[in-house]
Formats: sequence, structure tokens, C-alpha cells
Amino acid sequence: MSLKGIGTILSKRILKYKEVLGGFYRIEQLKEVYGVTPETYDLIKDYIMVSNLEGIKKININHIDANSLGKHPYLSPKDAKLIVNYRDQHGNYANIEDFTKIGTLSDLAIAKIAPYLIFENDSR
Repeated sequence: MSLKGIGTILSKRILKYKEVLGGFYRIEQLKEVYGVTPETYDLIKDYIMVSNLEGIKKININHIDANSLGKHPYLSPKDAKLIVNYRDQHGNYANIEDFTKIGTLSDLAIAKIAPYLIFENDSR
């Protein structure tokens, strides 16, 4: 809230979006928060840094169900269902490149979700 252009409501939105995402990994993600206008972003971007990338909440893509996966802001419920169905039909994902085999996700969508995924096979 001490940043110019960020009041109580916008600060709450930023924190809520951070929680739903699982953490920020790029400053530019602030542009995705409802109410952060291009002007507001330009005012604050030089005063913000992303730290603690180890703190990003990871999703084990080989064990999550479609309903839970579909709650991530970077995936629609339809995309989540396709991802889980593909996994169920073809086996566990080994890495992010396996997402290109689905055929319906854009390179941009894959790049955006990649930092939030892990590909562990042995534990639930």
C-alpha cells in the first residue's frame, strides 16, 4: 500500500491473486491483477522485485485431478480436463515439453503454467 497508486482494495487483490497463482515469478504478472492499469503498473514496476522463487506453490501434474487443476488462473477447466485425460490415456508427464503433445495448449499457455508444475511420479 505504500506504493503510489496502490490502495487497500488493490493491495488485497494483488495478495489474493498471488495466493491463487501460487506466487509471482515475474513482475509483469501484476498486470494480470484486476484493477492494475498500465499506468499503475508503470508507476510501481521499478519499486518491485520478485524474490523467493523457491516459495512458488508447485502442482504435481501427475497426481492432481482436473477440478483442482482447473482452479489455476492460467488454465481453463476445459484445458485442465484435457491435460488430465491425456495423462490418463498416455501415462505420466515427464517434463513440460510433454504438454506440446496435447495439441490444444498454446506455447504461451504452456510457458505461463510451467513455473508452477512439478513432474513427480512416486508420491501423492
